[in-house]
Amino acid sequence: MDGKRKPDEVYRNTRKIAGPGIEVVIGEIANVNPEQISVSVNGHEYKGDFMVISLGVEQITEYKLNNFGHDFYTLDGATTFNEKLQNFKGGNIAVVVSALPFKCPAAPYEAAMLVESIIRKRNNR
Repeated sequence: MDGKRKPDEVYRNTRKIAGPGIEVVIGEIANVNPEQISVSVNGHEYKGDFMVISLGVEQITEYKLNNFGHDFYTLDGATTFNEKLQNFKGGNIAVVVSALPFKCPAAPYEAAMLVESIIRKRNNR
């Protein structure tokens, strides 16, 4: 969003976190059994002492808000927002949380502070 990284620098290969005692499993969850502390993925059952499940989310565009502004939760949204911000000549910028819950509670505050910092450096606050 602030242009400090190029799109190919945003993503990391999650398989690189694998190591002794850490197995990276990518696939569709077929079954979760909290009593047995197990999960079935791709036809294989994984058991453990503890269970942490981090479900991915997909941003929905139900209200087509990207027709009226830019989101910074997607690579395309952050990239186009940065392009517009580079050409910003002054005026009002609103950081909107359109519905609850949302992906990252700190993100709107971080976005507002980044925007303020960028336009302050360019003297068009």
